[in-house]
Amino acid sequence: MLDVKGLPAGYGEVSVLRDVTLHCENETVVALLGLNGAGKTTFLHTVSGFIRPTSGTVVLGGEDITNWKPAKIARAASVTFQRGGASPFADPP
Repeated sequence: MLDVKGLPAGYGEVSVLRDVTLHCENETVVALLGLNGAGKTTFLHTVSGFIRPTSGTVVLGGEDITNWKPAKIARAASVTFQRGGASPFADPP
């Protein structure tokens, strides 16, 4: 289970996410969709530990991973990023 509560994130003085909350049960597939610049990658980078949130919590399997390093989070969970230019709606090669 992944529980994200009250998560803000951004780059320097630029705030991108404000008070994001998300709950995902085990063995579910979740798609994060939105327009360019909506904060999808910032959210994933924050949950994955590449960006440190200024407040809020990220809990994975009942354990608070908010301040874990990215390598430790990668061993505990899986996040997949789309390749640049790839589209799930494109015709196969």
